[in-house]
Amino acid sequence: MPDAARQAFIEEMGLLFEAERFPRIAGRLLGHLLVADEAQSLTAIAAALDVTKASVSTNARMLESRGLIERVSHPGDRRDHYRIVADLPLRTLEARVARLRRVREVLARGEAAMQPTSKAVRTRFRHMVAAYDFVLQITVRALEELPERLERVRSTPTSSR
Repeated sequence: MPDAARQAFIEEMGLLFEAERFPRIAGRLLGHLLVADEAQSLTAIAAALDVTKASVSTNARMLESRGLIERVSHPGDRRDHYRIVADLPLRTLEARVARLRRVREVLARGEAAMQPTSKAVRTRFRHMVAAYDFVLQITVRALEELPERLERVRSTPTSSR
């Protein structure tokens, strides 16, 4: 990957995360690890992203706690190294399903608790719940099919992709 394209990708990941209300550095860190061939030390990540080691450490712990990256050790090296988890696509989609379910449940509980008398408000709630039910159904089905699809991609020779 050309260096300019790599840097642009990393920056775009940072902006994407920032739009989702995560620290921009967390997105940049994830982007960096996505394009890294091997686990990276905090020092190497900090140098590559031109940020402090403390910032990388804080954001690495946050990403690790969310199951997006994992800490690994190297024999004879006391430094922490991080890499993308092997099942990142599944974990990110599972997290998305959990968020969708939370929103759907808040909407359903809200309607039940308020028992709106206005037809427009009832309809609005029912449309929202129905929309989330639909998206959840499709997303859960995709999540169920994803491991098989990923396996097919993994076993397909690179030249034919």
